[in-house]
Amino acid sequence: PVDRAVFDSGWWIDHRAAYGLVDRAEVAESALLDLLLLADCDYFVGTFSSHFSSAAFELSTFSKGFVPPYVSVDCPWRPAR
Repeated sequence: PVDRAVFDSGWWIDHRAAYGLVDRAEVAESALLDLLLLADCDYFVGTFSSHFSSAAFELSTFSKGFVPPYVSVDCPWRPAR
């Protein structure tokens, strides 16, 4: 299991990784796991202004072969070109 306590801080995770306060490999592994789990969901609720959410949605669309049901809380989806 991934220890989520590493994310419990007032500093952004990328700043803490740059200063060596967290294990960058562990952070990358956790992000990849989150991306794959999000892409595997049956429904998507996210922010398409976020590259992370957009990547998860694109992965989901590709792996399923169709656009899954979704709700964007900020802007419309624009397929990758």
